Amino acid sequence: MKYSSQLTEISQVYKLIVQEIEQNPSEANEGKWIERSFGLVVKTWLNIEEMISNYQFSEREEELYFYKNLKPEFIGLIEYFTLLYKSVVFQPDDSMKKVAYWKHELKSCRELVGIYNSGCQYYEQHLSNLDIYFLEQTNQQPLLFGLNISRVNVTDTSYSYLRGRLIAMKKYEAFILGKLHENTDSLENQLFFDRHSSAN
Repeated sequence: MKYSSQLTEISQVYKLIVQEIEQNPSEANEGKWIERSFGLVVKTWLNIEEMISNYQFSEREEELYFYKNLKPEFIGLIEYFTLLYKSVVFQPDDSMKKVAYWKHELKSCRELVGIYNSGCQYYEQHLSNLDIYFLEQTNQQPLLFGLNISRVNVTDTSYSYLRGRLIAMKKYEAFILGKLHENTDSLENQLFFDRHSSAN
């Protein structure tokens, strides 16, 4: 199906933002990169929200496409940078503790990927009149970023938000694996240097 120019534009804007973020991932200050990226995504999303609030979807499929695909992608990016900011701010300075910290983050992240994935599958497989349910649930609650969804009430949360969280967690998992690799290498180099220094 060919979607309206507005939805095509939103999809293109998302791709451009992802490209811009990925072009400058290694700014000297990781915190500044996270803040800049978060600001860019939030500003863009607020503009899209305003545009959609004044937009009349021409067909039901178009509305479903927006809430099942486009909205979760933006939610996912906003959640991802919220997670990055929290994790980078709270990571310990000590190399040994840093590795343990990122291992703990990876375990929690993988557990949440499973929970959010199950929640999305619940919507997709077990609900009758799925398209109606998507539309009814989509606008029930405001988006609150950086909050954990209770493990009990996953099915009370909108599909857009659950799918966005799943997207965020998968991105975060890749980030954590990179941090673990980086910190494990750094720790091994430090231990090697310490052994040779004490031998001399």
